[in-house]
Amino acid sequence: VSQSNDIFNLKNIDYNRGLSSFGNDTILYTKILQKFYYDYKNINLSNINNKEELYREIHTLKGLSASIGATKIYKDAESLGNDFNEIKLQQLNQNLIEVTDELSTIINDKKESITKTDIDSKTQIELFEKLQIALKSKRPANCQDAIKEIEKYNLDEKNKEMFDKIIKLVATYKFKES
Repeated sequence: VSQSNDIFNLKNIDYNRGLSSFGNDTILYTKILQKFYYDYKNINLSNINNKEELYREIHTLKGLSASIGATKIYKDAESLGNDFNEIKLQQLNQNLIEVTDELSTIINDKKESITKTDIDSKTQIELFEKLQIALKSKRPANCQDAIKEIEKYNLDEKNKEMFDKIIKLVATYKFKES
């Protein structure tokens, strides 16, 4: 995330509110904004078919958005928790897109792909097989080496999306789903 004053001109995030949530620690706040961006940039809540999982995701999003100062998302998530309907879910998705789009302008997403190298299909298969074995252990620590190794490479869009989902599932101990 850029440390310049541009960050104060965010339209969808109350920077000062978010920063104060993290004790005015700009480095920590920046890391949380980056994590939020990478976790939610490709998510569409309407694609989550399991109601329990959807409610859990909305609840998590509500807490995170309040912490980072994404007030519209917080209000939408809170409203959905009280009165769930498809229109409100679409509004939450739209606000989530707006926030992640805005964050993409201040997060150096391109730098990531420059520092990564391309991967051949043989290496990719080998690394995903290592990850699959690690996932069967149901221990996040066992998965970290394989995850870190895969993170060094540029993945095609399909595998990147799958890999991002796996990382999220590992972080929440959902090994069977991964």
